[in-house]
Amino acid sequence: MDLILQLNDQVKEMEKELDNLIQLKHASLETTTAIAIPTVIAAIPCTLATSLAPTAPLATTLIAATTSTSATGSTTTAAQPSDEARKLVKAMEDMSIQTIEINKIKEKIKSLENENKLAQIMHKDEVQKSTRFTERMKSLEKELTLKEPLGQAKEQLWANIIDLFNDIWPSIQVIFEQNDLVKEAT
Repeated sequence: MDLILQLNDQVKEMEKELDNLIQLKHASLETTTAIAIPTVIAAIPCTLATSLAPTAPLATTLIAATTSTSATGSTTTAAQPSDEARKLVKAMEDMSIQTIEINKIKEKIKSLENENKLAQIMHKDEVQKSTRFTERMKSLEKELTLKEPLGQAKEQLWANIIDLFNDIWPSIQVIFEQNDLVKEAT
């Protein structure tokens, strides 16, 4: 996010620099009527969107478009552009390089955002797995506390005792009946 803010600041600085260069060029054109650079004004981008598109080699356009008027009124093409034109060309080339760098950084940001989304999805899956494992551990702990197995063992033990008692009961009844007979006899 900080990178995006830095890029936005750089773009704003480039726009300000470009506006200053445009104003400087307009001032230069107004003070000097001998030099006319009509293609520079058309080549200067007016918005950020158009400034991000790579432009044609501006140096050749400026050199071909730079003209001077002599005292006799004849127009000739100058061999070298003025210092201001060179500065403008240099600024436009720098801006083009910065635009390419910005586009590379934007692509890197997109890839990082995609990686972040994948990491979030993987984290969510891991949290769900962890929740399932926790629930399974709780159920296993309940089984390990032996409440259910002990309860089953108690039921089985009492069932065995009752079965044994039922098996012995007829013998006990015979003993009681014999005791009753002995008491009656005496």
